[in-house]
Amino acid sequence: MRKSVIPVLVLLAGGSALLYTIAAGRGRAQQIPATRASFAATVIRKYYDGSDSLRRTETLILANRADGSSALMYLTKNDRPHVVRMVLNLPEARRVTVDPQTESLTTYKVTQAEVKMLSAPNPTCPVSAGATPATFLGYPVLVDHKQITAGSRQFDEERWVAPSLNCVALKRSDRAFESGKFIARTTEEALSLHLGDPDPSLFELPANYTERKPSQVQAERARLEGTQCPSCEKAAGQVLDKVYESRRP
Repeated sequence: MRKSVIPVLVLLAGGSALLYTIAAGRGRAQQIPATRASFAATVIRKYYDGSDSLRRTETLILANRADGSSALMYLTKNDRPHVVRMVLNLPEARRVTVDPQTESLTTYKVTQAEVKMLSAPNPTCPVSAGATPATFLGYPVLVDHKQITAGSRQFDEERWVAPSLNCVALKRSDRAFESGKFIARTTEEALSLHLGDPDPSLFELPANYTERKPSQVQAERARLEGTQCPSCEKAAGQVLDKVYESRRP
């Protein structure tokens, strides 16, 4: 079964951030009415390897505004501070990664089609016909399952989607397989959620930071840490830079 995935934010690049991913395609048979809401949630994300051993744990804050704008701020990686923010500003049609360590901003254009989709006055949650009702953190959710095949890789996904919170997934689990062999697993779960306008500082951009493309941010981080940066010149950095150049405001 063929699916398509529209990564609305490349907040997305370098992390799963599937709380922000809108999926479309066959099997998404229902469009459940949703409600735009302002809130901030504390989230824990865990990454497991092919032996199902825990490799990395992250904590972050996810904030949504009623206009559809959102912010994702990392707090820790493996219990160490890691304060990076990713801000989607729909009125300004841009998303920005804010890196305090290197004092960098990396800015991407959001297309008008994406702005229209994310700020629609009557949003809906696309879920499969077999999605089942449940409750999480006191909010009604729909537990939705789907499978995606991409070449030799298969992905099994489970989402606990909250229509009353603009379709955010309060809980999710992703399992990845290569030619049928399990290779990785990611889980994500909201630990707490507070309704109301989120802290405005989550959306603010420092005026004294320097605009840099992804490879330049990596290189500056390596310089500050006194380490080498092989990825700055290799394909991974080049791919991210190509995305950046294609999305310049």
